[in-house]
Amino acid sequence: MLKVKAREHPLYIAFPSSVIYPLDNLMLATIRLGYIARAAAIFRVSKVIVYNEKNSEVFRKLQEISYDILNYLSYPQYLRKVKFKVKPYLRYVGALPPLKTPSHLVARNLNEVRLGDIREGIVTKISGSKAEVELGLGQKFFLKLNAYKGISEISEGKRMLFKLKDIKNFEVEVAKEQPKNFWCYKVEKAPSSLGDFLRDSKYFFRVGTSRLGLPFYKAKDAIKKGYEQKGILIAFGGPKRGLKEILLEEKINLYDVFDVVVNTAKDQGVATIRTEEAILISLAVVNEII
Repeated sequence: MLKVKAREHPLYIAFPSSVIYPLDNLMLATIRLGYIARAAAIFRVSKVIVYNEKNSEVFRKLQEISYDILNYLSYPQYLRKVKFKVKPYLRYVGALPPLKTPSHLVARNLNEVRLGDIREGIVTKISGSKAEVELGLGQKFFLKLNAYKGISEISEGKRMLFKLKDIKNFEVEVAKEQPKNFWCYKVEKAPSSLGDFLRDSKYFFRVGTSRLGLPFYKAKDAIKKGYEQKGILIAFGGPKRGLKEILLEEKINLYDVFDVVVNTAKDQGVATIRTEEAILISLAVVNEII
């Protein structure tokens, strides 16, 4: 199995659901989200957060679609059919390149696994004192619930990490610790406006990306220090409006909700940089210092 060093502190990214607006070409929208998923996987992002530029039903729907596609891609292939029902907007996800993160590159055959291996699984059924678990090994495993009284998160449909306890008798236990190596990104929907979300995220070192920001070489020391103290959140604007314009609608100054605003593509040779391109560029340069 691929083993990649996990980051010592969290690295979050946030982008708007307008990345796929208007949703008149589902394949193109899926490809854009696929680029973001790949960038997050390549640079060991802890969490991908989708926020809404505007509080409207249209953007909330785009947020839901973006979340589902990114979440689908984060699941190991052997769990996708178990977790995801047929949805029209998942039509083209099979055409995207696989992430191949460590969570996806686990053994697929029962004779290849070892005692103590950690795998993602889904609780498919709870009956009496046992839970049935799908691990993608061609054989259902079982979790004895007696040892987990009071753990409410053990429920049908729940995605969890399991440890192989007894391969011969197909028994697992809940993994008590997260893998020490990078596993895969997680996905979240921001429940509030961008401004409120950023205010609620003040326990992170908040990095805004904008062509109006400081050149990266002037901001890198502050970003590195912020990462080492808190972990960082890097936020991106949308295809039509940057962070400054989005926040002005809430009457918020860009520099009041970010610890630093940075330009990661100095002297860009194009009129605009797409959000998925900005994410890849920014993560590449930030990766050099954290």
